[in-house]
Amino acid sequence: MTYLILDTDVASWIHGNRPEATRYEHHLRHVVPMLTFISVGEMHFGAFQSRWGERRVTELDAYIRRCLVLPYDDRLPRTWARLRAHAKRAGHPLAHREHSNDLWIAACAVHYQAPLLTGNARHFLDVPGLDVLGVSE
Repeated sequence: MTYLILDTDVASWIHGNRPEATRYEHHLRHVVPMLTFISVGEMHFGAFQSRWGERRVTELDAYIRRCLVLPYDDRLPRTWARLRAHAKRAGHPLAHREHSNDLWIAACAVHYQAPLLTGNARHFLDVPGLDVLGVSE
């Protein structure tokens, strides 16, 4: 079985049946889609921010349940810290606070040894141990 972590952008496009999602269809065949706890939070934030009604939030929850949500692991923060220290030394944008959610997503992908499907592959370049799939915009 092949697992694939969906970055928040790709997961949101798929859930919303957005045209952008079609660019990733070939990556989604015969895989188990996974979400990080960060992406689940970001998607719910978007729903609250946009003042979605109960029906749309229920549909979002149903979509999330169709994915495997990665569990918290006591070793995950160590992976995040190691990647942040590396990013800081390298001057990588993921070291900046405004990208901390993306750093958590990258840490989950590295920690769980699963590729990350993202709409912004450039953003995740040069992260040690991260296998990035997708289209850079």
